[in-house]
Amino acid sequence: MVRNPPMTALAEKVEALSGPSQEVDRLVAQQAGWFRVAPRFTNNRHGGWIAPVDFLGADPDGRPRLDSLHGTTIYRDPPRYTASVDAVLALIAEKLPQAAFDLRRRQHEGPTRWSAKWLIEGRHWRISDGATPALALLAAFLRAMEALREAREALAAFNLKEDMIVGGSADSLTLRVPLNVIRGMHAALSRIDAILKENDNGQR
Repeated sequence: MVRNPPMTALAEKVEALSGPSQEVDRLVAQQAGWFRVAPRFTNNRHGGWIAPVDFLGADPDGRPRLDSLHGTTIYRDPPRYTASVDAVLALIAEKLPQAAFDLRRRQHEGPTRWSAKWLIEGRHWRISDGATPALALLAAFLRAMEALREAREALAAFNLKEDMIVGGSADSLTLRVPLNVIRGMHAALSRIDAILKENDNGQR
């Protein structure tokens, strides 16, 4: 069985929810860079969370490194992404500031559902849906993040080294590229094409 990437698997969890979930909030927070502080390093039995902007790292035993000058805020819980549209929008502004989105109420029999579609750099990404606006937006965000991660990994195959340049002119370069790099470039192009086709097929 092919294992889903973390973001995709998490998006599926979000889409399956009927309402807020603290468990999923914490999973999303970890993907977003929040650090979980174990109870033994806090003054309560619940532990806490440090926001990405305040996290300075941790010791091998998991003890967080605190800012001795300005102090470090340790929150009891991370943002309620599955309950709050504002929390999801704040996450979007931080991670995908170049993205636009379309949120709509789906018209069909049965319980109300919402759909969200992302537009990034002129291309529509796969539509996600959820029981609430927050859940639909969150699922779409996670799928967009995973698609962008895959695209960046594919593009990384095009990194060229200076020692491959053997000549050139004002408007072109002559490269001596190893066969394995050429094969990697071909595989990257094929992967990018597959990602774009998959997202195009996901439009409704």
